[in-house]
Amino acid sequence: REELHDGPRLVVVRALRAHTAHLTLQSILQIAFLIVLLYAISDEFHQTMVFGREGTFRDVSIDTIGSALVCLWLSQKENKGR
Repeated sequence: REELHDGPRLVVVRALRAHTAHLTLQSILQIAFLIVLLYAISDEFHQTMVFGREGTFRDVSIDTIGSALVCLWLSQKENKGR
């Protein structure tokens, strides 16, 4: 169930907000990108151990490219707001 994941997500978001108040948007986006990359890698690794599933570099690439596009979009949005 998807709503079971909302609690940990909120904890992570609140922790990042509390500890990143002094960082620039670019630094926050770099941290977010790194988190997505590491999570994608660990998720695909985990899938190699689940019967009927396989971990693929393609899926890591898709997640990473999506994260990069969102980071670029947010960066551009921030630059236009100045």
